[in-house]
Amino acid sequence: MLVLLVLVFSFMIFSVIILGAADFVSPALVIMPARGVTVIMNNSKIRALVVTAWQSASGWMNLWVPTTAVTIDGVALAKVGYDRYLRFVWPLLAILLVLICGFLALGAVM
Repeated sequence: MLVLLVLVFSFMIFSVIILGAADFVSPALVIMPARGVTVIMNNSKIRALVVTAWQSASGWMNLWVPTTAVTIDGVALAKVGYDRYLRFVWPLLAILLVLICGFLALGAVM
């Protein structure tokens, strides 16, 4: 009986702590992205680099992600399996990844 009372009491204490912490998480999820946007907007060099990184990553992902309609439709129209397509395109993806990272690093240094 004592063990049950200790468990119920500890559950009540932990639930209050967790509910209290939840009140701090919501503002943090708003403040952190807002701070990131402020940093990006204050420095045009960083903003340009972030836009370039986002655009490059989006284009690179669109070449191989199976949820992209253009990729899947093109593979289906060519009557090629998706696994065969990935085996064919992975060297290009690797080269593009190295080039993207290199140009982003160069842009960050300049």
